[in-house]
Amino acid sequence: MKNFHPYLYPAAGFVCVNLLSFFQNRLLGADAVALMGYVVPSFVGVVTGCVVSACFTWHQKALQEEKEKNDQHSEINTRHEAFLQTFPQGVCTVDGEGVCLQINEAFLQLFDCKSDNVLGKNLFEVIDKEPSHLKKIIQGTPLKHCGEYKLYKLDGCPVKVSVSLYPSPFGTVLTFSEVTLTIFLKSKIDFLHNHEPFCGFLNLAAWKRRVEEAYAKSCTDYDCRNFLFIVDIDRFKIINETVSYAAGDHYLKDFAQFLAFKIGASENICRLGGDEFSFFLLDCSHGEAQSFGQALLQDLNAFETSCQGRVLKCSVSIGGCPISAQLRSFDHVLLGAEAACNFAKESGRSLVRFYDPEQDEYRENHGQMEMVSHIQAALAGDLFFLRGQRIAPIMEGRGQGGMEILVSMRDQSGATISPGAFIPAAETFDLMADIDRWVVQQAITWMEENAEVCASLDFISINLSGKAFNQEDFADFLHSVVVQSALPAEKLCFEITETAAVKSCDKAIDFIHKIKELGCCFALDDFGTGMSSFEYLKNFPVDYIKIDGSFIHGIEHDEISQEIVRSIQRISEKLCVKTIAEHAETKESLVFLQEMRIDYVQGYIIDKPSPLT
Repeated sequence: MKNFHPYLYPAAGFVCVNLLSFFQNRLLGADAVALMGYVVPSFVGVVTGCVVSACFTWHQKALQEEKEKNDQHSEINTRHEAFLQTFPQGVCTVDGEGVCLQINEAFLQLFDCKSDNVLGKNLFEVIDKEPSHLKKIIQGTPLKHCGEYKLYKLDGCPVKVSVSLYPSPFGTVLTFSEVTLTIFLKSKIDFLHNHEPFCGFLNLAAWKRRVEEAYAKSCTDYDCRNFLFIVDIDRFKIINETVSYAAGDHYLKDFAQFLAFKIGASENICRLGGDEFSFFLLDCSHGEAQSFGQALLQDLNAFETSCQGRVLKCSVSIGGCPISAQLRSFDHVLLGAEAACNFAKESGRSLVRFYDPEQDEYRENHGQMEMVSHIQAALAGDLFFLRGQRIAPIMEGRGQGGMEILVSMRDQSGATISPGAFIPAAETFDLMADIDRWVVQQAITWMEENAEVCASLDFISINLSGKAFNQEDFADFLHSVVVQSALPAEKLCFEITETAAVKSCDKAIDFIHKIKELGCCFALDDFGTGMSSFEYLKNFPVDYIKIDGSFIHGIEHDEISQEIVRSIQRISEKLCVKTIAEHAETKESLVFLQEMRIDYVQGYIIDKPSPLT
């Protein structure tokens, strides 16, 4: 209705005046004088109505604008109050005399008081009971930061706070932060940045920096001898499995404290893994390091603690490695100590061993350590490449045969490194997972780009390492890659070694079943090398058996190998599994293999591996 106000009052004035004039006209008659008495009042009524309407409309608009302005101010005040109350620092607004005008909840908590104790009262009489510069600064100098002061809670207890000052048109705004809490939180953050919380030792990154400093000193000062040790708790999982995981955690914490006590410098210790610790000694000779290692071994083997009414005790194995320029980096030093510790465990456990690249037992490990850097560079620089080798049918009616995809590597100079040189190092130092994924991705990409080659073959096999079964997400990764590819799944055959399959029997069987659901095939590689080959063969749902090359090489002259291959072939026929003979190199061997009814042959007599293009 308010939208019609500009028209309502003029219309009302017009109607009222015209009604009055109408009755006047009836009384006076319809002469000219009477007509003027009718028109003039009408005009006056309209003008009067317009003036009244304009005044009323202006008044209503002014009232509406005032209401909207008040609502905006109310909303701003509400937001300001909400922000003030949630602000983590204590906030207080005072006038020029120090009278408190406004406070927030954090202020009340900091000084342990209620709003009635502070609002409307002089702030300095409440919290600043000793002479200080705070009152003078607030009343005089317009600084933004006052500094740190000892103020007082309502009960008189002192509290050290950092005070900041912000002048405003409505008074002086003060913010208060408890210095004690700030220092504590900063120290806590600094500690967690450099330490792992479970045992309180340096984390790997911080500890590595300390060891690298020692390594750098060893490289410049050849008289300086430092040693890195690794302590591995033998059969620690027995505590977790026979007592409880809580008891295992209790043992680890007590063991860590005892280790720190024996070493005397907790900042030199790092927890590498669940039950593996490492520490370093500075400025000691090889003889001193050996003596210390033996004494520590005896002390740690004698250590015991109790939890849940059970006595907990384990032995340890210790490996040591000199931090010297002979080993090219910190990683090589750590790997050397790891190799020495592993050798101690392999030698019977509860022993101390020191790494020496000149000793026979470490020479192979040293070569693998050198190979690790090449593998890492190949993964980062795309220096791996694929080769293919034909698998031909030897019996009629066995189809078109297949091809095995092999992985090779180049070093940074371009020289080819054979799989036999880098695969053992990759397996030892847990790099096979990355290589497996690279091979699968690249092999499937090549097959998609060479569809005509794939169509001319019955299957193309890809090798998987034994580590694949122990990776929780590798089966999902392989499943996803196969589903997303445009390849017929039945063309894909994945090879797993007999040794790896037997070692992780249940996991291998579950893995094979999951991938075979897509239509893929599986081959059991290097068959015959295991101790229980035939016992496990019936349990693996494979499609092909690749007879190990040690039985095929020189088979024409070895009657024992002939009988072993014949028995493998007979059992494979019963299981409806096809056989592939590896490393066939002579025509004479082909004759024997054909007589034994082997299905496929692979070897230099058929085809030599060549790069896939």
